[in-house]
Amino acid sequence: MPPPADPTPSESHPGCAGCLTNALVVGAVVVAVGPIVAWPALHPGHSGGAVYQRGFGLLLVLACVALGLALGIVWLAFFRPRIRDIGKVSLVCLSYLLVMGLMTWAPWIPPRTYVSPEIVGIVASADYDPIGVNHVKLVDGRTFELRDDSQANGQLSEAGRYVPLAGLPGAQVGDLLLAGESPTPWYTAASGPSPVVKDASDWCYWFDATGVERPDTVDLDMGLRLKKAAAYLYPSNGEFDSHVCLNREGEVTEIYRDY
Repeated sequence: MPPPADPTPSESHPGCAGCLTNALVVGAVVVAVGPIVAWPALHPGHSGGAVYQRGFGLLLVLACVALGLALGIVWLAFFRPRIRDIGKVSLVCLSYLLVMGLMTWAPWIPPRTYVSPEIVGIVASADYDPIGVNHVKLVDGRTFELRDDSQANGQLSEAGRYVPLAGLPGAQVGDLLLAGESPTPWYTAASGPSPVVKDASDWCYWFDATGVERPDTVDLDMGLRLKKAAAYLYPSNGEFDSHVCLNREGEVTEIYRDY
C-alpha cells in the first residue's frame, strides 16, 4: 500500500489553512459589498457634495478591485487549486470586474434633464395656510401657491401648485423665486440678497450647490440650468461644489470656489 500523500491545505486541514480560508471568505464578502456602497456614491443624483461623493465612490471601486486581486493571489499561492477551479474563479472575478466597470460608466442611465426658470422675481411676502401652502407675492404683484413639505404642523402636504426642486424649503421674504411650468410646475428660491454688497444693482442671491459649469450655462445637481450673466466673472469649466451667485434676473454672475 503506497504511503498517504501530504495533506493539501484546505478548510478541513487544521491550523493556518482554516484561519486563512476564513479570512479569504471575509475579504470576499467585503469585496462583494463594495458595489452596493459605491453605487449611490458614484451616482449621487441631486444631493449636495456630489463631486466628493463621486470621488469617494471611485476610490471605493479601486480599493475593492485591489483587494479582490490580493485575495486571488493569496488563494492561488497557498491553496494551489486545480486548473478547473482556477477557471471557475477567474470567470467569477471577470464578471465582478465587468459589473464594477459598468457601475462607473453606467451607459444605460439616461442623461439628466434640466429645467430652466420661466418665472423670476423677488419675494415681497410669504404667508402659510394650515395645509402647508406658501402663498407668495412678488414685488411686481404676481402671486403663487407653493407647496412646502416642512409646514402643515410637520405633516407632508400635497397642496400647492408649484412643487419644490429636490425637496428644498419654501421661499422666504427677500429671496429670489425661480419657477417654471415645464415639465410640471416647480420652484426653488435663492437666498439673499447678500448683506456684504453695497450697490443694489450687484446684489447676490445665492445657492450652496454642486454642479457643472459649461461655456454658457451653469447646471446645478438639483436639476436646475441657469444662464451665465453677461458680466459673469472668472469663466471656467468642470464640476464644482461651492457658492453660486445670481443677479435679480436669475443669471449666474459668479461661482465662489474654495481655492
